[in-house]
Amino acid sequence: MNSFIGSIIGSLIGSIISKGSLIGAIIGGYVGYLVQKKIYFRTIYHKASHQKPQASNYQENPYDVLGVKETDSLSKISAAYRELAKKYHPDILRASGLTDDKLDRANKNMARINAAWEEIKRRRNG
Repeated sequence: MNSFIGSIIGSLIGSIISKGSLIGAIIGGYVGYLVQKKIYFRTIYHKASHQKPQASNYQENPYDVLGVKETDSLSKISAAYRELAKKYHPDILRASGLTDDKLDRANKNMARINAAWEEIKRRRNG
């Protein structure tokens, strides 16, 4: 359907510009192509921007991971997340001279903390 609309608009513009000449047909075809692409991309953008957020497959209780209650404010939860991130961030621990196995454990803890924080934000926003 979009290519049909684009070709009609292109042929109309082509016939108006050069009264049926080859140049008018080329220009009209190109304009039709641009119109077709704009309609197509607008359709894709519209569908993508109006999709419902998908349910997460998060398994743990994210509030327990961060050590907060579900009734706590988002600012309190955010502060708890920042404290844990400071405590377990691999770059900070690497600078303090931890061994590779402890850094690996810190990476896993940081991934858990980030996942819990993202899950809480997802649940609270919608």
